[in-house]
Amino acid sequence: MKTLVVLRHAKSEEKSSGQSDKLRELSREGVKGAIKIGTFLKKQNLLIDAILSSSATRAFTTATIVADGIGFNSKEIMQLDELYSASLRGLVEFVHSISDDFSNVILVGHNPHLSYLAEYLAGTDIEPFEPGGLAILSFDESAWKNLNQKSGTVLHFISPDSLD
Repeated sequence: MKTLVVLRHAKSEEKSSGQSDKLRELSREGVKGAIKIGTFLKKQNLLIDAILSSSATRAFTTATIVADGIGFNSKEIMQLDELYSASLRGLVEFVHSISDDFSNVILVGHNPHLSYLAEYLAGTDIEPFEPGGLAILSFDESAWKNLNQKSGTVLHFISPDSLD
């Protein structure tokens, strides 16, 4: 059994003139949203084995705040460049490459491809995938490489605003 938490980075600051998109920070609202998501995940009693995050500042900060909320050691978050601009195909290939030693994984990244991944794996429309939104998908599979279209079940789909 595998569980994938697909988490879009929380709300970020607007891009400043000349600023790299990859270096955008979370807004104050985004920080609050990430805290809410961490609190929600802690209540799910899901033992997370790995957090895999895009290398973009806003994604990694989201991952760190959520990790703190669930009691996951933030130093163990894997920050990966390939998650920053991955296509749907790239994300599916990435998920297939996750070590089977991990059963419950949080994947933190960007839209639109992150929401496409969740919809592809669940075989259902789960938009809008707002900043800080997450989908918890469950799979009756023992290997990540076996996850495919419509193989997942959506256990939860929420946004920080829905947690008020």
